[in-house]
Amino acid sequence: MCALIARYHTKALPDASRHRQFASLDLKPRELVEWLAGILRVADGLDCSHTRVIGRLSCDVSDKAVAIRLEAAGDCGTEVERARKKQALLERKTGRQIEYRC
Repeated sequence: MCALIARYHTKALPDASRHRQFASLDLKPRELVEWLAGILRVADGLDCSHTRVIGRLSCDVSDKAVAIRLEAAGDCGTEVERARKKQALLERKTGRQIEYRC
């Protein structure tokens, strides 16, 4: 499962019809892989510069959105933009839009 989470934190999306190892998992482990890969994708985007611009974050979940509140030590526009590019899987899993607040 760890290897699959790592695999899906980049470009590939979990797809049981194309990925034999993912297909071999039962439903609950597949769900967990998708959730954790979705979270890891956003986290990876928020740390894209590897300069620790974002020190902390917290999340507020409503019916329509997951608001991610960022505590940044400077401009975090690049990190937010990268996270936005990688948030589709997490949006799919939550059924909500992802919003970033600096």
